[in-house]
Amino acid sequence: MGGVRLMGVAEDDPVVTSFAATFGLRVRRRADLLDDPEVDAVLVHSTSREMVDHAVAALEAGKAVLVEKPGGRDEADLHRLVRATERTGGVCQIGYTFGFSDTVALTGTVLRRGLLGSVHQVRVHGGSSLGEAGTDHLNRPGDLGGAFFVIGCHQVDLVVRQFGMPAAVNAVVVRLPASIPGAHREDVAAAVFHYPDRVVTLDFSAWDPLPWFESWEMSVYGTDGVLHSGLLPHRSRLYLSRPGGGLPAGWSSWRDPEPQPWSGGRTPYSPEMPEIAHSALFDRECAAFVAAARGLRPTAASARHGLDVVRCLAAGYRSAAQGGAPVHLRPEQHLGAHPVDAVSSSRAATA
Repeated sequence: MGGVRLMGVAEDDPVVTSFAATFGLRVRRRADLLDDPEVDAVLVHSTSREMVDHAVAALEAGKAVLVEKPGGRDEADLHRLVRATERTGGVCQIGYTFGFSDTVALTGTVLRRGLLGSVHQVRVHGGSSLGEAGTDHLNRPGDLGGAFFVIGCHQVDLVVRQFGMPAAVNAVVVRLPASIPGAHREDVAAAVFHYPDRVVTLDFSAWDPLPWFESWEMSVYGTDGVLHSGLLPHRSRLYLSRPGGGLPAGWSSWRDPEPQPWSGGRTPYSPEMPEIAHSALFDRECAAFVAAARGLRPTAASARHGLDVVRCLAAGYRSAAQGGAPVHLRPEQHLGAHPVDAVSSSRAATA
């Protein structure tokens, strides 16, 4: 990335040695990095327990911060991050990388143009794969939840990004020990997000057999059309009851002609899970963060957006603890995430 230098890495885990050697980084103490006037921005990719401590310290040191999703352990952590961001006036972006997907941009374009008519129902499916639900990272004491919290937050991000905050949430989050033994926290989750004009349903499998998000899909149903989209490979199928947006009536479709696998192989610095091989969305995420840090654009997914996502998840976990009873959220307009530049309809959909 033009005009960006990597100044070092701070990490207590022994894997930092191989990580630093692989990427040619100098291992430094956190205080040393934050005191360095040549360091303008910091990426926080720690355990959820440490995320907010690191992020707040960086904000108070005058650094822009990109912090991995979900941004902390629970609502209290995200409230603390929002307060620090607003107190310092700093840039804080939450690492919701799928917001930079072409299919997410297409969905936003279709919704803004009203091509589907009155949208009344949305279905979203997601999951964690490659056994990640059984790893330490997804089963930490003190976290709001397990796989649905740490990975399913991506689903909630996409829903809140497109449709705003729901009025109420009901959910179930269950273990299935008879069929999936182990000491992990959760196997399946399902949630209903209630809006005045639509219902959004989410379901999540902690044991997705597909290794790189092929099963992640969103279907949006309106009175004049339907949009089915998938994250990876990027793909969309759009049905319109009449022509609109430069597209004909009937079905149009688009699919990434050169899909990249999401997962690579295990490395000395990533021993529990394969390293991520698909870098395109992260490249866009980092470019947006650097632009925000330079004052050239709004933050793509602000700390307040991160709080909105975790508020929805916390409501879901409270509902699950109450047998699926609805948990109401105070009404407010969602303003925390900014859409990525939409792909053109000629690129995103072909007859």
